Amino acid sequence: MGKKSNISMIAITILLLVGVGCMVLFMDATDEETTLAQTEIEKIILQSNESILHATVYPENIETLDEKEKAEVNHQYIEELNRYYAKESSAPEMLGNLQEGSLNAGGRNGNGYLDVTVRAGILDFKATSIKIEEETAYIEYSYCGWIVFIQEQSNGKFDLYMPINKNSTSAEMIKEEGQWKILTNNEMDKCMQEELPYYGSYDSYNAAYQAAQKLNPEQENPF
Repeated sequence: MGKKSNISMIAITILLLVGVGCMVLFMDATDEETTLAQTEIEKIILQSNESILHATVYPENIETLDEKEKAEVNHQYIEELNRYYAKESSAPEMLGNLQEGSLNAGGRNGNGYLDVTVRAGILDFKATSIKIEEETAYIEYSYCGWIVFIQEQSNGKFDLYMPINKNSTSAEMIKEEGQWKILTNNEMDKCMQEELPYYGSYDSYNAAYQAAQKLNPEQENPF
């Protein structure tokens, strides 16, 4: 299902930012060390991309959060990103600022209407190449990122959308204090749906939210 719309700019920005059988080359390491490093690198990459998608998925209705609670949500989010990204990376600050802007806007877009992401996730993650040279690693991987967002309309209705993108990305990682951290992400290819997938218009935010919980991204994935 598709519908032309003034789409959620924050939601789509988050979806575009993500990315931020496996062949492995590991120098001077045992098979066990190779397996452990591969597993750790893949886990960090997967979790970091999930964190990006969750930038504007809040623990409760954003309109109920006071300023102190908003600041704490933002602080915890940046701390989470710092677990995955190297100190030299600008990603935590950039994504933190994006989330902060959404929080301060109360989950509303430039027209003053409620515009919030309620679910997000990763499908079909696959590492296609990992190369490790001492304390530097290079990984190429693909995945589908999906988000579910609700957008209030001028007629008082609440529209429901679930766009899904397929992404191919590479990343450079370095060791910091014994832990693999992401230094850079480089998008290689992105496939987007021609029309924004539209899943109906609802009389209230709560009705749209309940419908959002029933959407199955695995079944709807066109890739």
